Amino acid sequence: MICLYGQAGVGSFAAVTNGMREAIEEAGLLAGFQRSDEAGVMDERSLQGLDAPVAVVCGDPGYVSNVYTGHKLRYLVLAPNSNGIPPIVKAFLTQEHMGRTRLDGFLAPSDWATEVLRREFPEHDVITSPHGVNGAFRYGRNQAMREALHADWHEGKFYVLHVTSTGSDRKGTPQLIEAWRKLDWHKGRLVIYCHPTYLAQHQRVVKGLRNVAAMPTMSMTNEDMYLNYSSAHVVCQPSRAEGFGMVPLEALCSGVPIVATGTTGHGQYIKEEGYPLGNAYVYSGDDGPSDDYVGATAPMVKVDEICNALEYARSEWEMLQADAKEQAPALTEKWTWHKQNEPALRKLVAKAAEDT
Repeated sequence: MICLYGQAGVGSFAAVTNGMREAIEEAGLLAGFQRSDEAGVMDERSLQGLDAPVAVVCGDPGYVSNVYTGHKLRYLVLAPNSNGIPPIVKAFLTQEHMGRTRLDGFLAPSDWATEVLRREFPEHDVITSPHGVNGAFRYGRNQAMREALHADWHEGKFYVLHVTSTGSDRKGTPQLIEAWRKLDWHKGRLVIYCHPTYLAQHQRVVKGLRNVAAMPTMSMTNEDMYLNYSSAHVVCQPSRAEGFGMVPLEALCSGVPIVATGTTGHGQYIKEEGYPLGNAYVYSGDDGPSDDYVGATAPMVKVDEICNALEYARSEWEMLQADAKEQAPALTEKWTWHKQNEPALRKLVAKAAEDT
C-alpha cells in the first residue's frame, strides 16, 4: 500500500499530485494522503497512511523533508528541467536524514527523465512512471467551439495559445515571442498563460507587439484550461526541456492541434514528425547552454524553426484539426494516469514486500 504526499489546489505540482492520487486509488493501493506542502502538527485524520510501506512524494523536492521516516521506501516524482539536476537540489536529495538517506529512489515521468536521473543519482533506483491526462481533457464538449474556429480560419484569423510556468527559456517562450514578432500576422492572436510570479516579466517583453497578451494561470482549473485550449486554433509549446510536458498532450486529447518540439519529455508521446497526428513539428537542434543552473544544457530551439512550424500550422490547420479530432479518443484512452502509472506503482509495492 502507498501513502501519497503532495500538493493540493491548482498548478503543475497539484496536477501531478491529483493524477498520481487517481492512479493509486484506481489501482486499489492508496493507504492515505498527506499534504507535504504544509508542515504542522498532525491530527488524527492526517495520520492516515503513515504505516504504509511505500511513500510517493509529488511536488517541490523540498517536500521530502516533511515525509514520515517510517516508510520502508520513499520515492520522489522528479521532472528534470535540463540535461542535469541543479547541484543544490542534488546535494539536498542525497543527504542523510534521521539516520538514512532522504530517498530510496525516483519516479521519472519520461524515458528521457529516467536517463537524466540515473546519470545524476547512480546510487538510487529510478523507475519510469509517465504522467497522464486528466479526464477533463477530451474532445466532445468543445465540439461547437472547435467548429466555430473554422469560420475564423477561413477569414484569415489564427489564434495561438502558449503556457509557461517559468521566466526562463525552458518552454521556448522567448523564441516563440520573437517568432511572433517576425511573422507579424495582422489577424493572428497569441495568448501566453504564465505563472503569476512571471506575469510582469512576460508583459514587459510582449508590450508593443501586435495581438499578444500575457495572462496569469495559477488559479485556473482543468476545466478552465480545457476551455482555453479549445478556444485556440493551436496550442504552441516549442519547449527546450520538459520532464514530460502535459500541455501538448492535454491539448491533443481535447482534439486541439499543437505546434511542439518532440525533444526531451515530449518524446514520450511525440515520437517523430507526423506522430502523433495533429502536430506541426518544431525541430530542435543540438544541446546548448540552459539557464536551469550554471553549466546546464538542453536542446536548442531556433526562432526560424518555430516560424516554419507556425506557418505550416496556419496553412494546413484544417487538416491538422481533422487529424486531432480523429485521434483524440484513442489518446484519451491510452494516456490515463492509471494506465500509465499502475505498473510502476505495483513494482514499488512488490519491492517493499521483498525488503520486509
